[in-house]
Amino acid sequence: MYAQYVYEKSDKSPEPLLELARELKINRPLYGHDFIAGKYQQFSIGQRISNGDVGIPGAISQYPSYWLDTAIAYNFVQNQMVFDIQTGIGLPVFGNDELYMSALWQSADKRGDKNVNLSLGYYLTF
Repeated sequence: MYAQYVYEKSDKSPEPLLELARELKINRPLYGHDFIAGKYQQFSIGQRISNGDVGIPGAISQYPSYWLDTAIAYNFVQNQMVFDIQTGIGLPVFGNDELYMSALWQSADKRGDKNVNLSLGYYLTF
């Protein structure tokens, strides 16, 4: 079980991102605040069940590596409750490597939008 408090403040340039807008073929100027919130403040309480580190293979790794993390949080900037579920699993394929998958669902990210993230990866060490 854990408790976590996060406070972030970002100072973005007021200049438009002209090259990005041109590359994306958008006919209006883009600014940093279109992508990054200026302030973020959240307190969360959660629990994590895990074995090893997913996505980090090695001789001392325990297999299968996995984790399940659930949390409830309050975003002070957006004035809303947030629910998170994260999970992942990793398995060796040939020995000193790992094929892993992870998933994340958030009822609201830093900007207040729903978020789903799925990842599949392969990690090999020599």
